[in-house]
Amino acid sequence: MMELDKINPEFYRAVSVVYDTNSNYNPNEKSDYKPPKQNNYTYLCYASLKPMVGNVLIVLTPHNGYQCVTVVEVLPKDHKLNPNIKYKWVIDKVNHTAYNKVMRK
Repeated sequence: MMELDKINPEFYRAVSVVYDTNSNYNPNEKSDYKPPKQNNYTYLCYASLKPMVGNVLIVLTPHNGYQCVTVVEVLPKDHKLNPNIKYKWVIDKVNHTAYNKVMRK
């Protein structure tokens, strides 16, 4: 587990997510996304993934293995994270491009 004070803040973004595998999320209508009322969890995400509200991300949970979560907020770069928490990292962002191409045919 990387310590936050040893990571360049330009390397990551903190994201607030919900475990939301049953949403009506449509990646082509990000502005219409309405998250359900659930507990939010903070994860760290590689900045290169360019996280946005509505993105579906893959995380590794301690009890349920790999799970999909939906971003409900990308926290500001200057957001102060709690140094006493060992934040988990996002594994990757779900890419809907290939799926959408196949479904349009």
